[in-house]
Amino acid sequence: MAVQTVVTSEMGKAIAAAYGVEMIETLTGFKYIGEQIRERVDTGRNVFLFGFEESYGYLAGDFVRDKDGVQASQLVAEMAAYYKNRQMSLLDALEQLFLTHGYFREELINLELAEGELSRVEQVMHQLRTTSLLALDGMAIIRTDDYLQQLSTDINGKQTPTGLPRNNTLKYTLQDFSWFCIRPSGTEPKIKIYLSARGDNAASTAIQLATLKAKVLTLLQEGPLFL
Repeated sequence: MAVQTVVTSEMGKAIAAAYGVEMIETLTGFKYIGEQIRERVDTGRNVFLFGFEESYGYLAGDFVRDKDGVQASQLVAEMAAYYKNRQMSLLDALEQLFLTHGYFREELINLELAEGELSRVEQVMHQLRTTSLLALDGMAIIRTDDYLQQLSTDINGKQTPTGLPRNNTLKYTLQDFSWFCIRPSGTEPKIKIYLSARGDNAASTAIQLATLKAKVLTLLQEGPLFL
């Protein structure tokens, strides 16, 4: 099995699926990846291959239960040597992965408030949660994941459990399978917005991500929020 967080690129899922590897999603934070190792590997249910998160955290091997830069550095060195022997750079290898599995691009936006305005962050999340978003600038939202209520709602209104602990996070998946996720920072007066897009080539994916970013920021600016 491999493990990633709900705000991590979908590229890992695509690669895992191509090799028949189960990809498990967790909430943001490497402690949740460690929990999956304990629950699935220590009990003999699975073999752990790799864990990673959006904020450049990686883990290979179940003998460590937190992000490990030493392992990641070793893997990068091994990859560089492997592809050098094949007259390829790591950038060449990444481009080959894109050609095989699709082009993916992501971006993180931090919307900051003045010091002492953490309560306004909660107000924003409440307003979003009580407003049923069915579309974003004309594009249908096909799934909404509300991790606080622990429910996923599809385009037909059918609800299923997320299977994850309660967390004040909202994730919206659009018709073109791009998505954006909104959650408050746990320590600072800011809201984090994660954006992800997938396309057929680098240029179209960059445009798709820029368009998604503009639409999400417009949504916040036109709503009863703080921008």
